[in-house]
Amino acid sequence: MIVEFLEANAFCLGWVLSNVERGRLEVLLADRVVKLAPQRILTSEEAPDPGSNEGRRALIRDREAARAALADAVSLPTLWEVLEGEGENFAFEALASLEFGRAPSPPELSALWRAVHADGLYFKFSPQGARRLALAEREKILSIRAREKEKAETQKAWVAYLAQSHAESRLARAAGPSAPPPLAGDAREEETPEPPAAPPQAEALNGYLLDLALAGEEGSRASHRTALETLESAGMPANPEGAFEALVHLGVFSPDENLDLRRLALPLEFPPAALEEAQALALSRDYLNEDRLDLTEEEIFTVDSEGAMEFDDAISLSPGENGRTVLGVHIADVAAFVKPGGPLDLFAAERAASIYLPEGRYPMLPGALTEKVLSLNMGDVRPAFSLQATIGPGGEFLDALFKPSLIKVKKRLTFGEADAILRSQSDPLFPKLESVAALTQILGKKRVAAGCHSFNIPTLQITLAPDGTPVADLRDFGDPASVMVGEIMIAANHLAAYTLQSHSFPCPFRYQLLSKSAANVKEGPYRTPMELLAAHLSLRRRLGRAGISAEPSRHRGLGLDHYTYFTSPMRRYFDLLVHRQLRALASGTGPVYDEKTLMREAYNADEVLRNIHRVQNNRVRYWIYKILEKKIGELVPALAFERIGPKTRVCLLDYLLEAELYRLPDSVESGQELFLRVAAADARRQKLSLDFASLKTA
Repeated sequence: MIVEFLEANAFCLGWVLSNVERGRLEVLLADRVVKLAPQRILTSEEAPDPGSNEGRRALIRDREAARAALADAVSLPTLWEVLEGEGENFAFEALASLEFGRAPSPPELSALWRAVHADGLYFKFSPQGARRLALAEREKILSIRAREKEKAETQKAWVAYLAQSHAESRLARAAGPSAPPPLAGDAREEETPEPPAAPPQAEALNGYLLDLALAGEEGSRASHRTALETLESAGMPANPEGAFEALVHLGVFSPDENLDLRRLALPLEFPPAALEEAQALALSRDYLNEDRLDLTEEEIFTVDSEGAMEFDDAISLSPGENGRTVLGVHIADVAAFVKPGGPLDLFAAERAASIYLPEGRYPMLPGALTEKVLSLNMGDVRPAFSLQATIGPGGEFLDALFKPSLIKVKKRLTFGEADAILRSQSDPLFPKLESVAALTQILGKKRVAAGCHSFNIPTLQITLAPDGTPVADLRDFGDPASVMVGEIMIAANHLAAYTLQSHSFPCPFRYQLLSKSAANVKEGPYRTPMELLAAHLSLRRRLGRAGISAEPSRHRGLGLDHYTYFTSPMRRYFDLLVHRQLRALASGTGPVYDEKTLMREAYNADEVLRNIHRVQNNRVRYWIYKILEKKIGELVPALAFERIGPKTRVCLLDYLLEAELYRLPDSVESGQELFLRVAAADARRQKLSLDFASLKTA
């Protein structure tokens, strides 16, 4: 006997072999044997037994084809029209009798079951019978099906688009960068495939792939599933890596796309309203109407990096009475131009800081301001906000005056030029620089005596050559000019915090804790510079949490009880907040921000600033890994700086890249140089494998 039943929402035919336990039937299907409860049977039909399972399966296949053909011939639209006004629910036997004009046979009854089940437009299927759908229901279903059809066609076009882009990218990689382009008139020119035409809703496809590449499993479920299905159908890896690869093929991403920056989701382009405000402010001379100190005759100079375009701080030093010195720190007067609540301010508050990456920068404020009217360019009269600090012979701060000013920078120096002047002792500017350097040495020693932790660790700068190749530039931290400028800015930030607190103006104070494990770091004397570097690398890892508070709290890293950020208002919104408070104090008005508002704005800016620092650090690490990808199998110098149980922390000396290694010889100590072999490096996945090669011998 042949029986029919539903299995996984599909009709199945089978041959009943025998009864089994608990009244269940053993049924032979075309591809397997199942146990079936009798109540699941929809139709049954007696038939001669072929005598073998092979013959029974052949019979099942024949009957299946016959019933499918009968179902295709059923006219559901006609039945739907005939039954207009005759009710809503109908038994399948009644529908089959009406369709075939007689009492239905099992195959004919099966045809009605199958036709209604497959169609779903005129009748709604259930094992108990069929419900005739109203016209409104049919129209809704048709609309849904049209959208689903359009979606399926769109996804089919997406798959073809991805597959073609993927294939062309593979061909391009196989040809290699040295493959010559076809010559004009060459037959090969005609064989060059045209780039694939963008499919319908290409932006939507890019969005789904972008969501998967950025968020992975945490992305939107609908877009995530669509992207995975499209990638798999196109023969590409159905995972975030495959989404990234697809976006590269499609020209949406570069091969070195910065996903961290995209995940940061900060605005990177200035909105038109902000640009318009910047252009108008750049032409304004309202700042000349303010009460400003005229410091245009002072010997003021700047010291900045090579290639700097924005000059936001300048320095002066003049003798005072009784052996005292007046240190001038002149900051670009951003707060005089960028007012709270305007388009520029809203953009800067959301961005929080300028973003500096090896491949480019994203300034917090437009260049129409920061590179022109606000930039303290040599020879130009510029509005500034100046600190004039009176310092005693022992480096004690005796007085601090913050005031809007007009200045004219007399000399622009790079760090390298300032260092050269300090070494040569012959330049006319040497006495001035020497005096500033001597003062900052005194200030630095006072902070050390107060418990600050000064790190003599080189700095690394990654730049990209014109061909996109990353270049690592290692610079000693202890260069006199950089130490000098750094110490002056620390002093200015300290005095800004102290002044606001002394006058009961709200201020976001910065603090830093010191972890208990810092006491485990070896203190001098150090036998070699490498021992000193190892100790400082270890101590840097142990500095405690840094943060901000409404009350002054000790900054352990700097050895100061009052500290904030003030000296970079063109580059950090946090500094601009403090700058506004100081300007209000200098003008004799009340604070711009009350404590609650200021701390809310400062916390927001500080959180985004931390995220920006993370992105910047990750990007430097990415390009270091790109360099190491080309050094597989080569030896690189390293320094062991900390042993913790079975692992040793090392620093790759050419790149200041820290890593952890296991299975180093027990004889390796902190401060010892060694050579490591690069076993594997993957910049995109941020993976690096290093093997111990040997100790460095003298």
